[in-house]
Amino acid sequence: MDLNLRGRIKMPDYTYREFKVHYEIKPSENLPELYSASGYIECLSKAQSTHEKIDFSTEHADLSGARKEIKKMIEQYIDFEWDQFSKIQRDLSHKE
Repeated sequence: MDLNLRGRIKMPDYTYREFKVHYEIKPSENLPELYSASGYIECLSKAQSTHEKIDFSTEHADLSGARKEIKKMIEQYIDFEWDQFSKIQRDLSHKE
């Protein structure tokens, strides 16, 4: 965790199911009692020809809640994409 001068907290990047996860949390500019979390993911798979970034954002009343919520949101999205990819792979292998 890295706190810079503007109050942004850069969380450590990590890999989840072949996706690189990046996110940060900062106090809301309009409501000081609110934290804004934003992040994005990048697919690390060599099968992926484009490495499009997918953005996420959320808000919460405390830092811990913002961290949990952004990670939950990102990981649920990755789980969904992973499950869809696996289903397509299974369907294709059954057709051969």
